[in-house]
Amino acid sequence: MEHRWNERKPVRLDVSLQSPLLGFISGRAENMSLGGIYVRLAPSLTLCRNAMVQVHFSDLGSDEPLPALVVRCDEKGAALMFTDFEEDTVARLHRLIEEGKNGGREREKGVGQVAHPAFGVLCANGH
Repeated sequence: MEHRWNERKPVRLDVSLQSPLLGFISGRAENMSLGGIYVRLAPSLTLCRNAMVQVHFSDLGSDEPLPALVVRCDEKGAALMFTDFEEDTVARLHRLIEEGKNGGREREKGVGQVAHPAFGVLCANGH
């Protein structure tokens, strides 16, 4: 059952996810709304459901991360729900969605690269 408040838009954005315990991992955003984002990760990577992460959109010149909650994981990636809905954040999300529909700027880093080689699996069961 879907519980979305906002329409998802297809995007192509390189993102980095950050956790205080796990460091940075890179992924590719496939769709995004004002409420959340789906990030494709390398097959060997899994995030824990209900984990808090910071989403970085550095390829768009947006260095300040957005906090998000991992709400779902599957074999391709993770669905994240944004947790900051201040007026300036919502305006920023509108800009990111528009920019993401155009593909953003490509980065050298590949999907699913991990900042530290010890983090092959971020959560044993992925849920």
